[in-house]
Amino acid sequence: MIAVRGITSTASPGSASTASGTIPAGTQPGDLLVATVQIAASGGILAPPAGWTVITALNTTSNSSSSVRAAQRRAEAGDAGAAVEIGLGVSARWVLNIFAYYDDSGLPASVGQVVPSASGSQTASPATPAVTPLGVPAYAVAVIGGTVAASGVQPTLTAASGWTMQGQAVSTSVSLKNAVQGVATKALASPGEEPAAVHSLSESTIAVAAATIVLSSVNVPPVANAGPDQSVPPGATVILDGSGSTDPDGTLVGYLWEQVSGTPVELDDPTATQPTFGAPASVDGAVLVFSLTVTDDRGDSDPDTVTISVAATGSAKVWVAGAWQTHPIQLRVSDGWS
Repeated sequence: MIAVRGITSTASPGSASTASGTIPAGTQPGDLLVATVQIAASGGILAPPAGWTVITALNTTSNSSSSVRAAQRRAEAGDAGAAVEIGLGVSARWVLNIFAYYDDSGLPASVGQVVPSASGSQTASPATPAVTPLGVPAYAVAVIGGTVAASGVQPTLTAASGWTMQGQAVSTSVSLKNAVQGVATKALASPGEEPAAVHSLSESTIAVAAATIVLSSVNVPPVANAGPDQSVPPGATVILDGSGSTDPDGTLVGYLWEQVSGTPVELDDPTATQPTFGAPASVDGAVLVFSLTVTDDRGDSDPDTVTISVAATGSAKVWVAGAWQTHPIQLRVSDGWS
């Protein structure tokens, strides 16, 4: 089961273009680090340190007064207590929560689904969206944030029933509208939808920019897509296309193309997403079958095949040295033979 190893929560005293915090002191190598940033401004583009990856599903989660962004990375030796500085792309009040998650089974915890939400309405009851885990057991993380409606106010967040508030902070400006963010968690043991959760604030916010993030150590395998079957003329440059392959809860880290049958040809790069080869010429035509195997970041893989049909070349019977022989016909097109 996934659990929280530790959390640090920091907030700005005023407006700044960089959020600063520290990795939790108890962090161990292999833990999943997730940094969530609440920005009291619209937009903002995270620029995390080397090794961190922006969680792109939150790139558009903002309204006129608030935005939420996040980044992740796998913890390494020496990370515990280390400083972290994250560029925000704008100058604003901010809150930064950094969590270390782990799975007590020894499997690596990973970010699966991310469901964002944003609302411009003023409310003291911010909600985080519903999710349907792709596999259970899983761990839901509710990121609850916004910009406080009144200047200088520092409210307290209370998690919805069934959720555990793990950490929260509020920026400390006395003359500006502060950013507030809390992070609550809930273990998900049963399949099916986890409904939207309505949390509460002691003071209302102008706007809410929030998200529900599902963490899991149960991998959902990737889905390979070797592209549509093709019919091509002899001599054509053929492009195989595996770009339609997907990984529902992670990223694809490997592509491997192999020829299964047909006249042998050479791929320019069997590990590319879109390798190419030259279609062979034959008076009888050719049918080439290729297999694509994709591998995800958890080591699972999935195969798919594609068939390339190469048209026959034109031919004619020619009397040579006392016998009829079959020779391909070449056509002169645009001052070149083909």
